[in-house]
Amino acid sequence: MMNTGKRVATLIVALWAVGTGLRAEVVNETKFIRAEALRCEYLRNPLGIDVEKPRLSWKIEAKDEGGNLKVERGIKQTAYQVLVASSEELLKKDQGDLWDSGKVESDQSIQIEYSGKRLASQQRCYWKVRVWILESGKTEVSGWSDAATWTMGLLKPEDWQAKWITPPGTSPLVRKEFNLVGKPDRALVFANTRGYYELYVNGKKVDQAVLSPAISALSQRLFYQTYDVSGLLHAGNNCIGVWFGRGWARTGIEARVQLNATVGGKKIVIGTDRSWSCSPSSRTLLGGWSWGKFGGECLDARNEIPGWNQTGCAAGTWTPVQEESVFPGRVKATAQSCEPNRIGRVLPLAACTPLGNDTWELDFGTNLAGWMRLRLPQMAPGQKVTMRYSDRRIPSGFSDKELSTRTNARVGWSVKTADGERFYQTYNQIDEFISAGKPGEFCSKFNYHGFRYVIVEGLPAQPALGDAEALLVESDLESAGDFECSNDLFNRIYRMNLWTLGCLDLGGYMVDCPHRERLGYGDGQVSIDSQIMSRQMAAFYGKWAQDWRDTQNPSTGRFPNSSPTGGGGGGPAWGGTGCVLPWKLYNYYGDIRALNEGYEAMRKYTEFLESCCQKGILKRYDKSLWSFLGDWVPPGRETNGRWPSERCAELFNNCYRVYLMDILARTANVLGHADEAQRWQAR
Repeated sequence: MMNTGKRVATLIVALWAVGTGLRAEVVNETKFIRAEALRCEYLRNPLGIDVEKPRLSWKIEAKDEGGNLKVERGIKQTAYQVLVASSEELLKKDQGDLWDSGKVESDQSIQIEYSGKRLASQQRCYWKVRVWILESGKTEVSGWSDAATWTMGLLKPEDWQAKWITPPGTSPLVRKEFNLVGKPDRALVFANTRGYYELYVNGKKVDQAVLSPAISALSQRLFYQTYDVSGLLHAGNNCIGVWFGRGWARTGIEARVQLNATVGGKKIVIGTDRSWSCSPSSRTLLGGWSWGKFGGECLDARNEIPGWNQTGCAAGTWTPVQEESVFPGRVKATAQSCEPNRIGRVLPLAACTPLGNDTWELDFGTNLAGWMRLRLPQMAPGQKVTMRYSDRRIPSGFSDKELSTRTNARVGWSVKTADGERFYQTYNQIDEFISAGKPGEFCSKFNYHGFRYVIVEGLPAQPALGDAEALLVESDLESAGDFECSNDLFNRIYRMNLWTLGCLDLGGYMVDCPHRERLGYGDGQVSIDSQIMSRQMAAFYGKWAQDWRDTQNPSTGRFPNSSPTGGGGGGPAWGGTGCVLPWKLYNYYGDIRALNEGYEAMRKYTEFLESCCQKGILKRYDKSLWSFLGDWVPPGRETNGRWPSERCAELFNNCYRVYLMDILARTANVLGHADEAQRWQAR
């Protein structure tokens, strides 16, 4: 227990209930316990959320006199007060003009729903919280937390004044110059695209995120993201530049971008339309974006346009963009609700091995999902360097049959060296760089790879160790817990699992593999508990739960085997992720909203499985070999190469069916649907 005599300054605080419901009381104010890590909708200071009643949360932390974090037991929150203000100045004066919760007797510090004035599009909210705690029989009140913020997005369709545009090509550039009479008091950019993009203002990239936005069910929903660019704009001529990449948008890129600024009290809106211009960029996509054909990018340095995202650009050939007249209304535009992708770690080159004929094997020492950055020397204009990515270098001890299987055109690639032929598992992951006749650099932008090795062909000089590095790309997830013990093997297993999961969480869903399929298979549910114990996963899994609802068949209730991408094989336990995710979110985070939003979809899927039963037993419900998998990797499969029998698959899938019934019954009970709960429990 803390020494309260040393750490508590006793104050008599007169708290009069003026609009707050407080009564006068005498309390001790402690400066060593405060609410920290304030979050809105699970995110720190989010920009552009579109939840009308955001949920707030915080953690209670104790510190010693030196300000160091301490672990204290026996401390219990007994009440809280939240203030939400429309300005930072009002909040500093302890005035919550948007919402003052008053003193709420509660130990709850999560899922606190905003209950103040109705919020408008683009509204910025400033908030803080203080808590009453009980320790050693004494009640104390903390000081106010540091201020946190959230910003509302565009809440109504009419808030969007930008036109949908369709820039041609696979990685086009789009730009717009405009004049401002003064430096903006405030400026927000909203970007809503089908495919990847990078946003620039006056030559500077507006954030550190990569491969934006998160992946969605493109036929149902497109995410928009919000950026505060107030500090990047100035009086006079300005430029907005957007670099697009197709990604999963295989039928073409549709996008709209809108700047909302206030200059001297005057509102200014600049949105995409025919006045914006476009040009092909120096990049084109390689590959077909399908199984084993995700390819990569070709960077032709001869086609780079210097200063394309700055004012006064005279280089390149620019034409007006085309407006899209059909696209609006087909899909929902919603704010991205999960964390963006980021560069998580940068790994130096571990070894470089010459393979002959200007060919080199770069080894980064471990498998990862992400990018490689390679600095290239001066070469002749038009000289091509090819980079092939491999997660596995196949030993020479394989039999001819195994080598043939593993190195066919869909899977592998080989190179002849002085020491014999080397085989690599590549899945057609490939990048190209074409020299402009001067030193250059290659790094991916709108694609990524799963790799440890990169075989570089056409490079006349051996790269130095500092010329190449690998960049792990992962979701920007905060740590929630850690594991360490005296057994180094257990520690290594834990770190390996965490690293693997970090390689599979790009784009707001769990990817099966970064090189071959990139599908959000439902068997990603098996890592939910491990992830939540280690990382802040609530926003991530909340987004993925929405993906499953978006891809559910509205007529039959059937979930696909993967989401949001759709496709791939599986069975009841794959689609069942649409039921498991809301339940896990409730169990771990108390997220009752996730249950309310997911309940109807959960019920429909469970009823779909019931409709496929014969004499009370769930049977195969279509002819596809891949539609009724049971235990996908049972013990012994790697040695005997056999799938489970149909009977074993039925056993597994019926057990899983019962598991989903139990989840549905429990969910119905939590939500107060007593009759439904009893029906499914009886079933």
